[in-house]
Amino acid sequence: MPRSSSLVLLGLLVLAGCSRNGPTTRPVSVPDIVLSEPQANAETMADKGQIFSYSHVIALAMDHDAVRARYDRAREACLHDAALRCKLLSASIDEHPDLASATLTLAMPHDSIAGFETALRKPVSQDKGRVDLLSRSTQAQSVENEKSGTDKKVAQLTKYRDGLAELAKRPNLSVDDYIKVQQELSKTEADLDEALAAKRDLDGRIARESLSVTLAERGQAAASPIGEVWNESGALLVASTADVLRFVIQLVPWLPVALGLFFLLRWIWRIARRRPAVAKSKESNSGG
Repeated sequence: MPRSSSLVLLGLLVLAGCSRNGPTTRPVSVPDIVLSEPQANAETMADKGQIFSYSHVIALAMDHDAVRARYDRAREACLHDAALRCKLLSASIDEHPDLASATLTLAMPHDSIAGFETALRKPVSQDKGRVDLLSRSTQAQSVENEKSGTDKKVAQLTKYRDGLAELAKRPNLSVDDYIKVQQELSKTEADLDEALAAKRDLDGRIARESLSVTLAERGQAAASPIGEVWNESGALLVASTADVLRFVIQLVPWLPVALGLFFLLRWIWRIARRRPAVAKSKESNSGG
């Protein structure tokens, strides 16, 4: 085979990467395919309407001992209740004698959100009072453009990879051409794996909504800024007293210096005032 292998490779890539509607006059690469791909996916997504990724935040206040019990029950429900189709993303609990709080981040279908919240607020044996809903918020993020772009990229990379795979099977490729095709195929497969991972993540965000739950001890969770200051008033008083005492102790060595400067300035001031009077008196005497 002649050593015009680079020209042969470019021609073969054109045949493998282009559609069957007709050849193109330039080599095809992954960016070329992305730019030349029809916009059918975007139009299809627009016809289906907007797609949103939802995230919810719930904050509950309860008795100290109920935080652990309600946290354990919610965590176990997400892990073991198949009907919820729940995925536990993160969970943490912080317990101290005077403070207890816990957080859970979950992902579950929209139909499971309301039922999970209802179950979350059901009494546990450690409840001494009611469970207070401090806040609930929902955020919706439009993702139809992101999904359209991700699906489009996966389709394009899949098409390009398949074309390279068919090209690699041709018996008339030289060794250099075969190596180049395999290198491009390896890079394309890596890009495709990355795109598929992004697609799975986005599809998961659409299929399952994010739910963040905060469980806090009632006194700590519901405290206002004034209440927090009042609760810390003893410590603040002690700290302020210590600051004043520290200032006084640091000031004592400077008292003699300050007194000396005071009397020195007072003596200089008296001299300065006495000189004009003496000068005036001499003028009067000389004039007489």
